[in-house]
Parts: sequence; structure tokens; C-alpha cells
Amino acid sequence: MFDIVGIGECVVDMTPAGESERGNALFERHPGGAPSNMLACAAKQGLKTALISIVGDDSFGHYLVGVLKDVNIDVRAVHFSENLPTFVALVDYDDRGDRRFFKMQLESSLSGFSPNHLDKELISQAKLVHIAGSMLAWPDSLEAIRQAIDFVHEEGKLVSCDVNWREMLYDQEYAQTIAKPILYEMDILKMSEEEMSLYTGTSDLVEGTKILCEAGVKLAAVTLGARGCYYRYKNGSGRLYTYDTKVVDTNASGDTFTAVMLAGLAEYSYDIDSISNDIMYHIMERANAGGAVCAAKRGAIYAVPSVEEIDNCMKTVPLLKLD
Repeated sequence: MFDIVGIGECVVDMTPAGESERGNALFERHPGGAPSNMLACAAKQGLKTALISIVGDDSFGHYLVGVLKDVNIDVRAVHFSENLPTFVALVDYDDRGDRRFFKMQLESSLSGFSPNHLDKELISQAKLVHIAGSMLAWPDSLEAIRQAIDFVHEEGKLVSCDVNWREMLYDQEYAQTIAKPILYEMDILKMSEEEMSLYTGTSDLVEGTKILCEAGVKLAAVTLGARGCYYRYKNGSGRLYTYDTKVVDTNASGDTFTAVMLAGLAEYSYDIDSISNDIMYHIMERANAGGAVCAAKRGAIYAVPSVEEIDNCMKTVPLLKLD
């Protein structure tokens, strides 16, 4: 059995790496992709993980599969596209270390992901299936996600999702008309404050998470950046501050939050309704700490923290109390 099987992207992030002698910007190749980052962190928390994805049959694609193996993610269901290249994203940062993504290709291997790439035998071995919100961007991958959700629910298991909305992939109208109904089918939904506003029509954390839970979401977790997080589920809700680490790169910080949250839920067999609010609060504390530790490092997959690093953060780093 696998603790988590993820469905989504493994990509190359080209991140700033200084300047050449001529003053031209240099970019460094980093492995990334939200579900890949998340699964790498979950593996570091002791969970058994696998990824269902597609990359190009090119040097970048083979490099990424090697990285996935290196961070203990099962790659039996990572396919190679003969016709489309590996997805490459250009990443830039603002003065606060927050990311901006730019798409470099009109088409990539991800747009070729289809129901034929779903490994239902592998999905049947999962205790939880995690969906990358980016996979809602293309018609074939959208249909694959619909089928995956139906299959998992037929087996009586839960589906989680990190929305990870990127305007470079689909616009707000598409988000609200096409993506929203699918997101409301998720059992565990992690999103940013901006995404909550987009998909619920309100920026109020209490009202927004109520809308999600009334729609059928079992656990809604909203990350607030430097202001921490807010969550809601059947047995309660909570607003937590995060930890005051020195932020250098927020890439994979949200993915780490998701991984540590899911690792905490895995200790209770993902039986969300049986978890007391005190325990859920502690799970979210660890998730905040994980995200904070990750934000203090550069990179993505290789920046995700270990159990020991998260423990040390919670013991030694003060809370950042921003409202």
C-alpha cells in the first residue's frame, strides 16, 4: 500500500542564478512541480509515495525521473511523451522572495496527459490520492482527473487537492466555470487566500471555508503566507500564526505545508471526522513549521524539510504574529 499517490506534474523550474560576466541573467535548472515537491516532503516524513505523471522523452524528462527516484517517489506510473517536451517554467522572485511563474512553451507533455495514463491498479493501492490543481488546465487531463476522483470515491477513499491556480495556465473565468465544480468534489482542499476568494466569492476566511465545507469538503485549509493559516472541518476551525524564519525562497513552501498536513492526517488513517480539534490544531502547527523551514532554503524538491528540521523549528523559532 502507498500512503499517498499523487496525480500531477513534474517539471523543470528555471530559477534566477545571478548574472554572467556580460551582465546577462543566468538561470539554474531545478526539479519541481507542486505534487512532486509535496510527495518528496511526504516521503521525508516517512510516508510511502508514488506519482502518476508524464514528462517528455528528452533530457529534462529523464533527469526529472532520476530526481523522483532519488527522493524516494515511486515512478512506475510516470510516462514519457514521444511527441511533446517536458514542461519548463521560468521562475522570478519579487523583493519578498515571492514567486512569479512564466510559461515558456505553447504545448508540453502535461497537455498530453489523458485517462489512458491513469494507473488504476496503483490508485487502488493508495490510502489517499492527491490531485494537482494544475491538471485541470487541459481537456484531456481534466477528464483524467474527473475519472480519477470518481474511481477513488467508488473505492471509499479520500481525494486531496492543492489548488495551485496559475493564471498562465487558465484564467479566472475558466477557474470559476470549469475548475470550481471539480474542486468542490475534493475531500481535503488546500488553497491560498487568493484562491479561496476566487473559488468562493469572499475573502472572509470564516465564510469562505464554511462555503467549502457546506459544499462537501471535509477539511479546508487556507494558507496565508507570512500570516500563517486558517482551517475548518466538522469538529472545529482555527487560525494559526507561522514561524519567523528568514524567507529566501517561497517555492515549495505551500507544497511542504500540504505534505506535513497530510502526514499528520495519515497518523489517523485519514479519518478526518474522528480527529479532535486539539489534534488538528497541532497538525496545522507542524504544517506551518514545515512551510516556514522550506521558505528559508532555495530550491524546491531538494529544499523540503525533514521531521527533525520541523521539530527544531517548533522548538527554537518564535512565532511571527501578523494579523
